[in-house]
Amino acid sequence: MDVTIKVSSLEVARWVDGNHFGSERLITGVSAAGSAKASDLCYATSNKNFSAKGVVLCAKPISADTYIVVPSPRAAFGIVLQHLFPEIHLPQISPRAFVHPTAVVEDGVCIYGGVWIGAECFVGSGTVIFPNVVLYPRTIVGKNCRIHAGAILGADGFSYTMSQDELIKIPQIGRLRIADNVEIGANACLDRAFLTETFIDEDTKIDNLVQVAHNVEVGKKVLMAAQVGIAGSAVIESGVQIGGQVGISDHSVVGNNAKIAAKSGVHGYLAGGKTYFGIPAQPKKIAFKILRKIRKLIND
Repeated sequence: MDVTIKVSSLEVARWVDGNHFGSERLITGVSAAGSAKASDLCYATSNKNFSAKGVVLCAKPISADTYIVVPSPRAAFGIVLQHLFPEIHLPQISPRAFVHPTAVVEDGVCIYGGVWIGAECFVGSGTVIFPNVVLYPRTIVGKNCRIHAGAILGADGFSYTMSQDELIKIPQIGRLRIADNVEIGANACLDRAFLTETFIDEDTKIDNLVQVAHNVEVGKKVLMAAQVGIAGSAVIESGVQIGGQVGISDHSVVGNNAKIAAKSGVHGYLAGGKTYFGIPAQPKKIAFKILRKIRKLIND
């Protein structure tokens, strides 16, 4: 990115509410620690035997000419990047977008070309909807959300029942509701509910290519990595972190602040505050113990 950076290390310390040590230095770039030049800002992934030429964001004092102590160096680095490389999305509705006459779009929304917004939808102020997003009728999107390209919000839930030899489609007459400050990744699909609503609560961040089925409830500040699939009527409580390609079966419940490692399969109830792994997902220590036993059987 061809952007000119000129900022004092003291100003950076103010941005992140950090403690500045050493001489003031002009920062003209950002870099990974291993390749940082003297005028670059970087952050320490670990304080153990850490050395870098640039201005360093770190959790504890280090042997560097200029460094800034903060509680979380990576988070502070992210805040600095937001200052140095702000995204600018001007409030607009592209002439190449379609907004149904009955939809409500508040002031301050940015809607790019190729977006289709159906009847009785709502989009809150400050939201950015990137190209080729589709909002099916009655979908609600809160304030300050980011909906990335190709996402499909409010499509039919997958619901069929067998009657004699015929598959009968069950109409999905509910809606999808997304609260404030939610981010939906590219090509993610979130289905509307059967009768009530599929709900995504505040500050949740959903990665690309995620599927959220009908009637699912997702709490606040949930993180879902790419290719997660959540089946109908599952409940994901607040603060949960879900690794890539995790599958969660219908009517499962994942408790507050649980962590689920990549490629795990969830069936039933997972208590909050623990880390899980495996198929079916189990507490991490138990899952690894089982793997060790299996390897021993194979080696024997």
